[in-house]
Amino acid sequence: MYPHCDSNVLHAPKECVYCDEHPGDQIFRALSGVNFTGHYDEEKQLCPSERVRPLETIEKWHGNIAMTPQQQAIDDEYWAEFEQQLARETGGHIDPTPTWHTSPVDWHKFYSLPTWRKPLYLFEALVLRRP
Repeated sequence: MYPHCDSNVLHAPKECVYCDEHPGDQIFRALSGVNFTGHYDEEKQLCPSERVRPLETIEKWHGNIAMTPQQQAIDDEYWAEFEQQLARETGGHIDPTPTWHTSPVDWHKFYSLPTWRKPLYLFEALVLRRP
């Protein structure tokens, strides 16, 4: 599986920090004669993702865009600010890495809730640690 939301998206080496973590997949794609996402060498097959839809549509979802080191720094700064704001709003009662296997979720209660209430219940149980 490639590192993006669309599992057929694979950027060329040095274009995306996430794809660069999969050098074997990049080498395989290059040796297979398949273009990287966003590349259009006529002698190679089209990127599997771009066979289905154009690059403009693929990149409308943030999780499919090539993550440059500069963009990653911007995203990291955004999420750090988000966590600080959330901690202020919750009085510091935030655990950014909840452990799912020992979660405080009462699954009987969860399944008895209406669908619209389930996400809020999970947020309260896992992040705010409220029963």
